[in-house]
Amino acid sequence: MWKIVVPGLAMIAVTYAFARLSFGMFLPDISNTLGLNASDGGLVGSVGYISYSIALFFSSFAISRFGFKSVNEMAGLTAVVGLVGMATSTSLLHLGAGVFIAGLGSGLASPALSQMAYQTFTRTRVDQANTWINSGTSFGIILTGPVVLLFTEHWRLSFFMFAIVAFVVTLWNKRIIPNAYENRHLDQTNVDWTSTLRNGWSLIAASVIVGISSSIYWTFSRSFVTEQYNMTANESVLFWIVVGAAGIIGGVAGGLIQKIGLSLSYRMILVTLLSSVALLTVHTPLAIYTSPAFLVEHISSLLAYSSFGQREPLPICQR
Repeated sequence: MWKIVVPGLAMIAVTYAFARLSFGMFLPDISNTLGLNASDGGLVGSVGYISYSIALFFSSFAISRFGFKSVNEMAGLTAVVGLVGMATSTSLLHLGAGVFIAGLGSGLASPALSQMAYQTFTRTRVDQANTWINSGTSFGIILTGPVVLLFTEHWRLSFFMFAIVAFVVTLWNKRIIPNAYENRHLDQTNVDWTSTLRNGWSLIAASVIVGISSSIYWTFSRSFVTEQYNMTANESVLFWIVVGAAGIIGGVAGGLIQKIGLSLSYRMILVTLLSSVALLTVHTPLAIYTSPAFLVEHISSLLAYSSFGQREPLPICQR
């Protein structure tokens, strides 16, 4: 199992942490180099979330048409292209284009690898495989910390290094990730998207609100603590590493939280997310470093996999 899970974990790390979330880590230095203000940084940061949402929306159709292996490789390539675009950016528009392309990878990789796990592993191992694969976000966040610390003013070099790692990981996945087996878990039926959207509007609305709320944290948290609290580079990097560590802990705890039910688990996520944002406004070291420990935006996906256990396949569109 681990021969397949580890490359998948690495793909999530490069598409989520390197290609998408690292932008917030380097935003202060990027802003200084390109002369961006806070509004510009927020605009570019939102572009990555828009592209992620677009890719996530079309991922089901892409998996049906091209297969999860090809879609996973597409995710890696978009991460590479986007990171190179960010590294070579000379203007707001150029930077935004790189962030947009980089954001596509995260929206493609997660559904593709989830489908891969569902079709490849036995039902008893799907939960474990999905949990570890999606913990790649947390491991990637932890790895970005030392990079920012060592190359804090050389953000272009950092993005180039991330692009090289993403390319290697893409080749690794191409070599290791299997093609679809006999589709033993897959029930390819026509999906009534109108009915699906109508019945799930409340969940979609809640997801949008939570996503907007947490995206502010991902984009501006490091800039906030450095500017408002005069944190040093080392202190702000430690702050970011705590975010990643919280994700790993959340993934391990996912199986335990599953026992209390999906509804209560989701409410707990909202409370901890609220606590995370609120604590960041309290100017004490304890509150500042406790804040990222409560950040669960990236843990929520792990809990979703744990709660549902991928007992139902992703909806596959018929051409």
